[in-house]
Amino acid sequence: MASQNCDPAAGSVATASKGAEPSRGAARGPVGKRLQQELMTLMMYGDKGISAFPELDNLFKWMGTIHGAADTAYEDLKYKLSLEFPSGYPYNAPPVKFLTPCYHPNVDTQGNICLDILKDK
Repeated sequence: MASQNCDPAAGSVATASKGAEPSRGAARGPVGKRLQQELMTLMMYGDKGISAFPELDNLFKWMGTIHGAADTAYEDLKYKLSLEFPSGYPYNAPPVKFLTPCYHPNVDTQGNICLDILKDK
């Protein structure tokens, strides 16, 4: 359990570059284990209107869906997103991209989320 909170690249001899997609075998490592736990938590206790699942057999690429909240400009809208978890997750944020056009001040025309908190410092 403690290993899920450790930087997976810190003690590794062979570290992947930041943002590089881990190999399929890496799903058994600490990042894969963390993603499996988060998937189970999302499935069991997730918020209504939000879902996300890994694509086919790749635990590091997910597809998500967000339903617009009631009584907002986004009500009755459904947005699809892609998430790609880097080998340094959770210390490196996954790139998240809206696949459905989303008109929001923090989403650019290509669907990228533009928030300083998600960028490297």
